[in-house]
Amino acid sequence: MAVSFDTLRMYERLRGADLEDRAAKEIAEALRDLSEATRLNKSEVKDELSNELATKADIVRLEGSTKAEIIKLELATKSDIIKLESSTKAEFARLELATKAEFVKLELATKDEIARLEGNIAKLELATKDEIARLEGNIVKLESSIKADIARLEGDIKADIARLEGNTKADIARLEGEFKNVYAEFKSVRLEMKLYFLILFFTIILTNNRALDVLSKMLGLVR
Repeated sequence: MAVSFDTLRMYERLRGADLEDRAAKEIAEALRDLSEATRLNKSEVKDELSNELATKADIVRLEGSTKAEIIKLELATKSDIIKLESSTKAEFARLELATKAEFVKLELATKDEIARLEGNIAKLELATKDEIARLEGNIVKLESSIKADIARLEGDIKADIARLEGNTKADIARLEGEFKNVYAEFKSVRLEMKLYFLILFFTIILTNNRALDVLSKMLGLVR
């Protein structure tokens, strides 16, 4: 009669040997599988079991060493992180102090530059005011000069107009006198021409009998 393998009992025994739960389960299952392999002889079963146990033990040992290495790595990593945090905080504090110092220097330089610019602006305003005053003075002088030139030109124009009026009146008076003389001469010439015509007319009539006949007939018709 074959004896059945008690997996639970083996698991409890392995747990009693301070094996982890997962390792105990796997070993118990492996032993169960070995016990059920009836086709294998006892030596093969023993060899297979020993190999299986060796493999499980190696796995457990590897897991233990791996966990130890992981713990060491975590501890080393935490230590590095702490060191890095400390150095980072120190570097940040140094940078913050350097930045504050640079900011203070820049602020001071900016204040000095603002003061210098304000001084230059004040000087420029004074120079501008002086220039404006000078230009206003020049404008006043120029206005006075222009007014004087205008007054002088008005005087010259009035004098020229008066002179031209005087000359024009004199020319008109002279022309009127000359016209009167010409008109008097014309009247005198006209009278003389009338006298000459009458003398010539009576001379022709008196010296021409036919003309006398014509004149007598005209006088008779008039009567």
